Amino acid sequence: MDRGIMNYRLMATMFLLTCSPLSSLTTPVSANILRMDQIAADAAPAKRTMVFVHGAGHGAWCWYQVVTMMQAAGFNTVTLDLTSAGLDRTPADNVMTISQYAKPLTDFLSDRSSSEPKVVLVGHSLGGVSVSYAMEAHPDKVDKAIFLSALMPQHGETPLEVIGPYFAALLQVGLFKPQQADGSSSPTSVAVNRTVAPSFFYNQSPAEQINLALSLLDDTPLSVFDEVMTLTPKRYGSISRYYILCGMDKTVPFNVQVNITTRNPPVQKFYLKDSDHSAFFSAVPYLVTLLKNIARLK
Repeated sequence: MDRGIMNYRLMATMFLLTCSPLSSLTTPVSANILRMDQIAADAAPAKRTMVFVHGAGHGAWCWYQVVTMMQAAGFNTVTLDLTSAGLDRTPADNVMTISQYAKPLTDFLSDRSSSEPKVVLVGHSLGGVSVSYAMEAHPDKVDKAIFLSALMPQHGETPLEVIGPYFAALLQVGLFKPQQADGSSSPTSVAVNRTVAPSFFYNQSPAEQINLALSLLDDTPLSVFDEVMTLTPKRYGSISRYYILCGMDKTVPFNVQVNITTRNPPVQKFYLKDSDHSAFFSAVPYLVTLLKNIARLK
């Protein structure tokens, strides 16, 4: 699709959605979920490989506490910077497709030998888009996928359509600020507003983790939000999906997560009641316990 047409459609969609105020999109909704107190105390160590995929604005760095605990429990862990994130200094404005954005993840799976055990993918927030793309691209390399308060698109859907009017609401309150590349007449990336981020990303997180994150946040390609995804039953649909809902999330609120999992049901849902959007900061031991238990499910 021509980039000018794509950006026009994206901005027009966001403009039309801004008629929904933020407060109207955060009504608590009940869900048929499994709470932390219904989970076994701990999983037996298993030599599985967990691949962690960050969300918008973040990088591999956000998983540092989780992977330390997972490694101590006997798991192999891999953290990746998607294109334009973390140590990958590709300008976000230059990333045109999900394929380009998710390339570090798909390259990792491509390079993995078919004789090696399948991996468990863990995607947070926008990372769910890259995880879904990788499931379609390399179903033979993935054992299962875990979505942590993440976008979980269906076939024929754009990531923007997954979150619906709430993305426009986040623009209204200033969490994301559209950026324009030199010479562009429309936005090509979004930056995280560091003044607003603590109230939406990290509202239950420790101060030291918030300060770390605010020093490392990156821009995110806007094109990733508006690409129609191809996800087939034979490939993407052959892999078991699990979803972890976060009860205190103000970025992808609980009722939005419930809507995501209702429209595209996973095998099973789990619930971190007191976690904000960034469970890798606000609910580390509970998240790790869940990840270990989900990883060992057949």
